[in-house]
Amino acid sequence: MPQTASYTRQKVLGYKATVGSPQGDSLSPQLFNVYYEAALRDLRRSSPPIPTQDKRLKIPAESQYADDLDFISTSSHHLEKIHEEALKVLPEWKLHANASKTERVHICLEKDREEEEWRKSKSVGSRLGIAEDIEARIQLANLAMRKMWKMWGTKHISLQLKLKLFEVYVIPVMLYNAGTWGLTEQLAYKIDTWHRKQLRRFTGHFHPNHISNSKLYSKCQASPLQNAVHRRRWFLFGHILRMPLDSPPQKILNVAFSKKLKPRLGRPREGLLSSLVDDCKLHLNQNIRLETHMLRYLRETAANRRRWEELYKDLDVH
Repeated sequence: MPQTASYTRQKVLGYKATVGSPQGDSLSPQLFNVYYEAALRDLRRSSPPIPTQDKRLKIPAESQYADDLDFISTSSHHLEKIHEEALKVLPEWKLHANASKTERVHICLEKDREEEEWRKSKSVGSRLGIAEDIEARIQLANLAMRKMWKMWGTKHISLQLKLKLFEVYVIPVMLYNAGTWGLTEQLAYKIDTWHRKQLRRFTGHFHPNHISNSKLYSKCQASPLQNAVHRRRWFLFGHILRMPLDSPPQKILNVAFSKKLKPRLGRPREGLLSSLVDDCKLHLNQNIRLETHMLRYLRETAANRRRWEELYKDLDVH
């Protein structure tokens, strides 16, 4: 990342920054993206050619979000060469790869999910495995709850204000990147149970002071948290469907909906795509199959943002 210096530090220490952009400036992120892209173009020119197998499988060579960059390949040797080139090229642009954050992840399916260590790896702030990511979000949300622990238990703050603060300060932590979650019944139950536990804390309903789930939701004017996950998932799905047809996510959808993928041996695993298909069956009232004409219909629907929003805004399972 380019060196940065704030205006305050420049004034106090009495020197003029000639490298980087001031911290906090609204133009800094845009300038960084332009500068970073120029450096990456230089890196791509000096990198080794893409392996033949990657071209045949149409695997995108890289994935980038801000300063988070992932190189993707079926060849570990190819990735090692790119890493060597990055150590040579980036310093010429006064950039450096953070060794402590550089991670090599081998993604492959095992017979037992517990043996798939890659699921615990992080990318753009989220675990690659859905169950692992949900567990991490619950822990972070609990930390956010503890920071305001005294306020949750006081009787001087109304229930409405507590719920509003909960929605502002805790729920965003819990549902960060939740649009990528493909929920199983077990995972949906897990996040709903966590949600109801917090609501009962606000209303003061602890054992043996019992309250039914329906009455709890009614009193807090809330609904199961998995409904918010469904809506976020379809919001993200609509965004992907509106992307250029030659973008990597659209190419992946083309392959998935064309039935060219061979099913893996053993019990089918739940994922983001299967969850979206289940949502279609439940809310579009038709027998959805993974066919190209259905993908075309979804793209045409998503092109109209208002129509797409009406489709998912009432996407509740309960």
